[in-house]
Formats: sequence, structure tokens, C-alpha cells
Amino acid sequence: MGSGRRKEGVLFTGDAIQGHGSRAGGYPLYHDAPAYRRSLDILQRLDCRMLCLGHAYHGATVVNHPVRRESEAEALIRASLATADTLHREVARAVKRYAGASRRKITLAALDELLYEIPQLRLRGTGMPILAGPTLLAHIESAMAGTYPG
Repeated sequence: MGSGRRKEGVLFTGDAIQGHGSRAGGYPLYHDAPAYRRSLDILQRLDCRMLCLGHAYHGATVVNHPVRRESEAEALIRASLATADTLHREVARAVKRYAGASRRKITLAALDELLYEIPQLRLRGTGMPILAGPTLLAHIESAMAGTYPG
């Protein structure tokens, strides 16, 4: 044991890394955009050779599997960062463009722009991708408060 013990490089992340979300055409689900982004920054710096995810999240690979190794693990973290940053960028633009508008109007305006950057399948009842509401609201609140890192 002690100093002779080899570091395994296995990280059990649960839902801390979500790529484009757990369903095709959906979005990642989180309620605190700045905290999610800071967590991804921390996870990216770890020496991790295997990610054990909470679900088979979409993003960065053709086959979605809840365990990602080596370059696939790194690619999923990068895809998660890119997704969060893209969501925030478009939401922040919509917040500026539609200052004083309802959060729903801001969300739908951001989704219209995001359509070209992040795959999405909108639900008929809400006009939003699966699980997009809480995530986009988290980005709206962060954009209004100016608290998003990155």
C-alpha cells in the first residue's frame, strides 16, 4: 500500500458531466449554471482515464455509453464545457436583446439561435427541448447577475 499503490484514474461523476444531455435532442439538466461550469473546470484538470457517468450522455462520441475511457472521457468533458458555454452565450445575448421580456420569451429567442449549434428536439407543449427549462432558466439568472465563469 502507501506510495507503491497505483492511481487508477477512475472517476464516478454521476450527473456532474452531461454533454448534450441524456436524451437525443434534449439538453443537460442543472439548476446552477455557474456551479456546473466551475465543476467542469475542476473535473477537466483531474488525471482521469475513465469516467463512470450517471447516464449515457450524448456528446463527443457516436456510441453513447455511461462509461467513457481515455480520449472519449476527455472529449465528453470538452463537449460539456462547449455546450454550457454555448447555452450561456446565446441566453446572455437574448437577455440583452430582450431586456425586460419574460423569461419564456428570452428562452424561446435563445432556442431559436441555439437550433443551429446544439441539436434539439422541441416538445409540442412547451416549445422547448426535453429538460431545457431549468437549465436555460439557470443561464438566464446567471446572465442577469453576471455570475457565469469562463
